[in-house]
Amino acid sequence: MSDERRAECFGDGTGGRCHTIQQILVREFRRAVAHLKRAGSADTLLAEAEAQGWKTVPLLWHVAELCREQPAAGLKTLLAVKEWYEALCQRRRCVLDDRKVLALHARTEPYREIWDRFSAVIDDYDDCEVLLDAHHVATAIGGTVLYTGDYRHIIANRELILSETSLHDVRYLGDRTGGGRWREGTVDGFSYLREIRPEETVSILAVED
Repeated sequence: MSDERRAECFGDGTGGRCHTIQQILVREFRRAVAHLKRAGSADTLLAEAEAQGWKTVPLLWHVAELCREQPAAGLKTLLAVKEWYEALCQRRRCVLDDRKVLALHARTEPYREIWDRFSAVIDDYDDCEVLLDAHHVATAIGGTVLYTGDYRHIIANRELILSETSLHDVRYLGDRTGGGRWREGTVDGFSYLREIRPEETVSILAVED
């Protein structure tokens, strides 16, 4: 992962995709707590959240159910979950800031021929870059598997990708239900288990025996 892509994903504490999502969730928690403190019901809170497409709707379903059984417990539970979430985000951010955990590299090789083949059939050029990054890692680490949540651009072109890259396999992230073993470590600055692009569609590299 280059410093530029790391900044795009994780930011510097004031930006980046992960930081943006964290802020959205924190804002939703705060609005939910304020709603209940104003003596609003959990049902009206849930209706508002669903209407506005909040990411925390699944959690609020449980809060609403809890409030029906124990009216006084909803606000206390929501506050506790909010504090737990913020602390968890901080701990995970500290892990990502540890260069021993998240290895960074700058891919200078353009792999122009592979790019030309991918860009002819994959209309998302960012995904083409992800595939080149994955190929670059796979040239250094044998047995590398790319797990991805992007079906339309990557899984649908699995055969092409395998024919053009050094990847051992390309698999759908939703299908990762055990099976192979994952190893941690680094080789020439590459980590064995690393997140390539944590956005709506996540891609993960792993090494299997």
